[in-house]
Amino acid sequence: MMGHKEKLKGGDEQDAFSSWKQFEVWRPGERKGIKRAFNRRLRRRKQQELKKSEDRNVKISNEVAQTIDELAESQNVKSMVDVRALFGTWPGEEDDGLEELLNELRHQSTGSAEEET
Repeated sequence: MMGHKEKLKGGDEQDAFSSWKQFEVWRPGERKGIKRAFNRRLRRRKQQELKKSEDRNVKISNEVAQTIDELAESQNVKSMVDVRALFGTWPGEEDDGLEELLNELRHQSTGSAEEET
């Protein structure tokens, strides 16, 4: 049996998958039926394992999930009641010097690269 670590059930599977299969006398389709049953059993077992792992992942994610209020409480902050309180606070004053600072930083990084070459 190449490529599987699955246990074989019965002597028929052992004979059908072993190198001794050439010395057996098989009816037409007999080995195909044995292989089909083996592969079906393998697929079902893998599907069951996958379903179990998905169920475990769902349980873990449900335990970890928090509401926004629980998250705010754990971070010792209060949830905002009125979002309109944020209006007008960003980006700040128009002449706060942010643009000039960013331009200076950009020119410094490109200027140093030009000086090195």
